[in-house]
Amino acid sequence: MLDSMKVGVIANHTSLSSDGKHLINILIDKEIELTKIFSPEHGFLGKKAAGEIINNEIDPLSGIEIVSLYGKNKSPQDADLRDLDVLIFDIQDIGARYYTYASTMTLAMEKASQNNIQFIVLDRPNPIGGITVQGPVLDSKFKSFVGMHPIPVRHGMTIGELALFIKDNDLIENSDSLSLKIIKVSDWDRGSWDSNDNREWVAPSPNIKDKEAALMYVGTCLLEGTNISEGRGTDSPFMLFGSPWLDSQKIAARLNGMGLDGVSFSDEKFIPSESKHSGIECDGVRIHINDELKVNPFIVGVRIIEQIYKNHQSSFKFKDQFFDKLYGSDDLRLAILGSDNLDELFKKEIEDLEDFNLKRERALIYHIEKKMSPIDVLIIIIYVLAIFSIGFLLKNKVNSFNDFMIANSKMGVGLGVASMAGTELGLITVMYNAQQ
Repeated sequence: MLDSMKVGVIANHTSLSSDGKHLINILIDKEIELTKIFSPEHGFLGKKAAGEIINNEIDPLSGIEIVSLYGKNKSPQDADLRDLDVLIFDIQDIGARYYTYASTMTLAMEKASQNNIQFIVLDRPNPIGGITVQGPVLDSKFKSFVGMHPIPVRHGMTIGELALFIKDNDLIENSDSLSLKIIKVSDWDRGSWDSNDNREWVAPSPNIKDKEAALMYVGTCLLEGTNISEGRGTDSPFMLFGSPWLDSQKIAARLNGMGLDGVSFSDEKFIPSESKHSGIECDGVRIHINDELKVNPFIVGVRIIEQIYKNHQSSFKFKDQFFDKLYGSDDLRLAILGSDNLDELFKKEIEDLEDFNLKRERALIYHIEKKMSPIDVLIIIIYVLAIFSIGFLLKNKVNSFNDFMIANSKMGVGLGVASMAGTELGLITVMYNAQQ
């Protein structure tokens, strides 16, 4: 597909094939004309800190310049795209709106469209699943690099599906003229938490150390917009939070008392080696995920902030603009400061999610395969037996087409009822499978 093409790639340390070979090595081995490499936040090797400005560098393997898309420019420049025929995006995302790799892809898609360059996404699984969507849909007035599109925080799409969603909903300029191709990932079950767990976890950024951290990031990333440590500089970022002034035992008890599904809390002291409260002992709370399928990490994050504010109003602070950009509006911050009932806010989110799901459906390219359950098998057996029973009872009654008609005097009421029952059973079978 790439023969005789000049190729550019947007890649980092996660751009690995299923056998662990890096995309750059693969292209070089296949003698593809690779002319430009671009890297996102955290750099090509994925070791830079969050928010750290990154300069251009040279790839030691190929000798090709790596153009940083998290430095002076966050979008590829026309000069960097000159003479390219195709731009390939191959980076592992984690399915959360805040994560900036999707923003890098968005700006690159827009530039590809403007420069008449084909855009190819080498798709990868969404590690936190492809069914559940959670959190508010972003208000476009709060659009930023940590949230560019009107999607919820947990959007339930792969990076390839998100690219289709962006194009189909005209979320970039010249979307109609963009030549977009998605190379599908194989053997991913969007409805299974354990799908692809046979592969070694490659941390997509320094502080997303495992799948549980990726899941809780959906909620605890909101702490980045406050003066509470979200656990950066510890072994458990986004699973541990605190500050020097936090009454951690009280907060853990309050959170446990709320009965939040799939999660529990315990108090724990920690000393961050970087970021907020670096080098200072913090009274903290550790999050324990007991059921990945039941927990709503976004609600957990919101309730954490709510409880901290209620119990530490003089010490707790929002970073107003950044918090609002993360959440996607100022609704949550104002509701917490006003001590409002957050349940009303959650109801609005559910209504917005229903509208989003209708739009999302058109972009989904991986559909859940229907598997036969014991109930399915039992219904089919009963249906088949009913049909054969009706046939056996009718075999001596039916001698002509007229005999088959239910109004014929030779057709008894019992046989007519049995015939209708068989038809109804068939309808129930269809309806049951449709519901599943």
